Amino acid sequence: MSDRKRKQPRNFGRGRTGKPAPRRTLFPIKSLLSGQAIVLPAAWTAADLQSNTSGAIAQTYSPSITQASEYSGYSTQYQRIKLISWSVEFTSVLSNATNVDVGSCYGGTNIDQNINNTAAPSSMTGVENLKAPFSFLNSTKRIIKVRGFVPPLNQLIFLPLTADSPTPVAPGAGCPGSILIYGPNHTPSTVYYTTVVVRARFLLMDRF
Repeated sequence: MSDRKRKQPRNFGRGRTGKPAPRRTLFPIKSLLSGQAIVLPAAWTAADLQSNTSGAIAQTYSPSITQASEYSGYSTQYQRIKLISWSVEFTSVLSNATNVDVGSCYGGTNIDQNINNTAAPSSMTGVENLKAPFSFLNSTKRIIKVRGFVPPLNQLIFLPLTADSPTPVAPGAGCPGSILIYGPNHTPSTVYYTTVVVRARFLLMDRF
């Protein structure tokens, strides 16, 4: 075998057009991180998912750092914030022996709401045409996880950390959005899911 280096094709390392292949860009968060910025993961418990006296499940959940135990400490350290991602987890409290109607729930993210103006839907119409739609069948002893919609990070504007969910709503800034859930035809006044946990990741900027 020859010891000479194998000659590479003329367009080696280039795209099909012969132009240099584009470099991969870093995830936007990495380009923002410095001594003035951190990514903060947080979690907090929220209201149970249960049916009302009419047998309908109607609930809403929203991301806001004001709900997290870390808020009091970080609000004196950083000035600006925006949401990176968030989700809600539900743990079923039903057992195989529970004599209840097992129906379905439907929902998604209403980006025109936030924690300060959200309202639970009153019918299926309230969960139509939402961002990141989902549905799940209520079952026994299992965890349901749904993800909230978030605008692209590089298109989301920072807001003051102490006012991450303004009124009126700013869908393209801070921590926008509410997950709305509706499910008809359930057993009235029954808790279906408890240990409800909202998890979120926030980008904090401008250290004091």
